[in-house]
Amino acid sequence: MFERRLRLLLSFSVVVAAVLGARLFQLQVLYGAYYDRLSEAALERPPETLRPVRGRILDRAGRVLAGDDPAHDVSVHYGVLSMDRAYLARLEQHARREPALRGLSRDEAIRVSREIVRDRIADLWRRLSIASGLTMGELRERRDSICRRIEMLRRYLYNARGDRGAEESPDALRLAEDEMFHPVLRDVSPDVRTRIEVELGSMPFVRVESAVRRVVQAPPELSHFIGRIGELYGDKIENDPFRDDPRRRYLPGEKVGISGVERLGEASLRGARGTRQRDRDGRVLLFEAPEDGRDVRLTIDCELQARIARVLEEAVAANPPSTGAACAIIDVPTREVLALVSVPSYDCAATVEQFRQWRDDTRNAPLLFRAAGVPYPPGSIMKPAAMLAALSGGVATASTVIDCQGQLLPGVDAWHCWTHWRQLPPHGPLDAEQALQHSCNIYLYTIGQKLGAARLTDFYRRILYGPATARHGAGLPEESSGRIPTDRWMASRRGFGFQVGDGRNYALGQGEILVTPLLAANLFATIADGAYRDPTLLVNDPRPRPATAIAGVRSADWATVRNGLYRCANEPGGTAFAGAHMDELVICGKTGSAQSVARIAAARYRFRLDEGGEKSVVAPTVEAARERLGLPERAVPIERAIVSRWPPPLEGKTEPQTHAWFACFAPREDPRIALALVIEYGGSGGKVAAPVGRQVLETLLEHAGGILTRDAAYAPGPQTPPRPRLEDTE
Repeated sequence: MFERRLRLLLSFSVVVAAVLGARLFQLQVLYGAYYDRLSEAALERPPETLRPVRGRILDRAGRVLAGDDPAHDVSVHYGVLSMDRAYLARLEQHARREPALRGLSRDEAIRVSREIVRDRIADLWRRLSIASGLTMGELRERRDSICRRIEMLRRYLYNARGDRGAEESPDALRLAEDEMFHPVLRDVSPDVRTRIEVELGSMPFVRVESAVRRVVQAPPELSHFIGRIGELYGDKIENDPFRDDPRRRYLPGEKVGISGVERLGEASLRGARGTRQRDRDGRVLLFEAPEDGRDVRLTIDCELQARIARVLEEAVAANPPSTGAACAIIDVPTREVLALVSVPSYDCAATVEQFRQWRDDTRNAPLLFRAAGVPYPPGSIMKPAAMLAALSGGVATASTVIDCQGQLLPGVDAWHCWTHWRQLPPHGPLDAEQALQHSCNIYLYTIGQKLGAARLTDFYRRILYGPATARHGAGLPEESSGRIPTDRWMASRRGFGFQVGDGRNYALGQGEILVTPLLAANLFATIADGAYRDPTLLVNDPRPRPATAIAGVRSADWATVRNGLYRCANEPGGTAFAGAHMDELVICGKTGSAQSVARIAAARYRFRLDEGGEKSVVAPTVEAARERLGLPERAVPIERAIVSRWPPPLEGKTEPQTHAWFACFAPREDPRIALALVIEYGGSGGKVAAPVGRQVLETLLEHAGGILTRDAAYAPGPQTPPRPRLEDTE
């Protein structure tokens, strides 16, 4: 029995040895010459990286806003860029095979091959300089920039592996980038491409590669959120979600989405690289086709966006000292963002000098993404949220009546109703709906005081942001979440937490409360729908965006607030009635006039110099200050003193004009859209913002896409007897 097993074991060993021997014979004898040719060809023809075409960005109607066009880059092997000894030795070994060096002694051949390689590399840079028109210094800076990025990645990975217990020297850490070609000249013209291919085609360390260039065709009205692509390196490469996929992972210097929709849609827009390996005779040995990126379609209609931008531009021009405006429009059922407009805007295709001028235009600030990236005090458009907090929190009911006598505390020169500042009679007794209709400060002061700042801000967070565990918003990198303060935050800023007055202020959307137009539009969509849902800029957004009920808010509470907003825009005395009421569309809206802070127009920046001493200059921005003083980008000012602000305060006052707000949803029955707009330093929400809102709604009614229809108007039910009409300018 034992001998039988031994024979079986020996037989198996013999079979395995025979198979291995046959395979070795095949590789070394039959295919030895073939693999020798491959290894030699690898020096002359390293694998080519085939770049995928980045997906296009389309608007709601399928119009192309950004896409790739064919281009060509001139790339140089990293071994030459870094003058890596091992790679140079490979080049020298290859040079010694040339016929002219075969008759030399070994030592002489080594010396001559080294000189040949150095001369060819020097000739490479000289010819690239002539062909491109760049100076040798500019080419050296490009070379050094590539090397810095890759060495930074090497150090980062070395430190990260060291933290995990790996023991290896930095020199032993080899990256895939060490054997890659890196673009030195991007998007070269056809004549430069031809010249380099003819003059440098025999050099194995330089090649002309097919590439693409990003072309933005979006109109200026979409520039703020289209975004741009740029180079990514360092820790962002290490945190790449595709780092385990060799075809999709980020490479140093690779162009990726770094802002706006380009970043938001990166996972879809980027494709997968392909590979092609040729031998020195040009035959393809290996080919793996690239996978192009997928198109991203936006919920924005660029035609609608442009028309609304014209409306806002006219409003800004008609209301000096207004500096800009913004508007966000959301489809209520889906929460798709139909328009996200910021004015003034800019042209993505502008020159560097034009961008520098826009950067330093601190009055109008055209680079600001006002609609989603700039938070403002919301003023009275937050009153519906405060009323919901009071109704659901049990401090008021729909029938709770509060008597407005123009001020909250008799004998105290503070906490007035807005009628006081207009020299108008007080509102008198009001219930919850009437308080929203007339935007009564005294009613809201009272319920804000009863709720307290902590409960009120907690409710604001739930209705503005949804579940605490969710990532709220549309997902744009530039998107601001505004500011809803906490007790701890207040204590860190002023030394003590919430006080009684904070609840009063927050109920009016003043104090430390800040929201963006996008947040405000989604707030009114939530009021219209009765549930929170994240907005989106992408058609068929893959993110889970479930509708989430606002805990504690009953159907009757929603109805009370909606009725108050209806009366605000449709009954005499409502602050939005004169400016926003429409016979062909029934809207539920609210105006707001929010206290503002003037923008810094210029400041004196003081810097400490590396060589000793100090310099200062008056400039609109810190970047302009550095440029005027000739300082590097890393220079940080040790002092900034404000020299001027814009706009100036109103005559006889210490503050500039208020921001003018209008927010609404429409129609009243089966709401389709919600919108919010702000006119910076526009003054009265009722006089300025509400008429602009009506123009925007008319634009929606005229839009061919059927976003709103005129048959959304209907005969409203019985109205309450009108109160004495006030000047609706709040």
